[in-house]
Amino acid sequence: MPGLRTEFASRQKELEQFISFLSELDKQAPLVGSREAKKVTGRLSVLKASTFLMAYNLVEYSVRQSFALLYQKVEEKSATFRTLDEPFRELWLTQQLKDRDVAWLSRLVPQTHKKAIGFVANDTPLLLNPRYLPIEGNLDADEIRILFSKHGLRLTVSKSASGGATLKTVKTKRNALAHGLETFTECGRQFGVSDLEQICSETCLFVSGVVASAERAERSSAGTRKVP
Repeated sequence: MPGLRTEFASRQKELEQFISFLSELDKQAPLVGSREAKKVTGRLSVLKASTFLMAYNLVEYSVRQSFALLYQKVEEKSATFRTLDEPFRELWLTQQLKDRDVAWLSRLVPQTHKKAIGFVANDTPLLLNPRYLPIEGNLDADEIRILFSKHGLRLTVSKSASGGATLKTVKTKRNALAHGLETFTECGRQFGVSDLEQICSETCLFVSGVVASAERAERSSAGTRKVP
């Protein structure tokens, strides 16, 4: 997927520019009158909270597309059940039951098994769908590590990312805003612009490692193997 690194860089730049904009607003706030200062502070709080939505947008996009990169490689190689690595086999089998109505599951399972057996027996090329990755609103460093582990892949990130600890803050605050548990003003008041700079910097460092790890796995044709 040629656009992954480019799109990641674009979203990172967008986030950095937004932080820079917040910094300028923050510097101007003490210079205005008290009534105006209150307005500016309130608006700044809302904008600061929006940083978490932008940061999580970068995280989820980058993780989903990183695995889409690997799935595309599987498709390009016309990989079959015999040529998939064991972790990718299990993922493919799990995906066969996605989007099934629970009420009809007892009837659909035998049909799905029969279909899967047909794919295996006929050496049919298999497809994996990044839409089925369990990541909607749930991504932090631990969940990303679990995803890499399930795919049998190694994740390597910069030590400067502090183990991805900031991703938990990003996820928690994004979800609190998305589900109405906090207002934007309440959330924004809890963080200074310098706090947001650190959070976003470490988050981007961690996600850059995710993208780089996926690219290395793609180049090594991870997920598939040669069969004599």
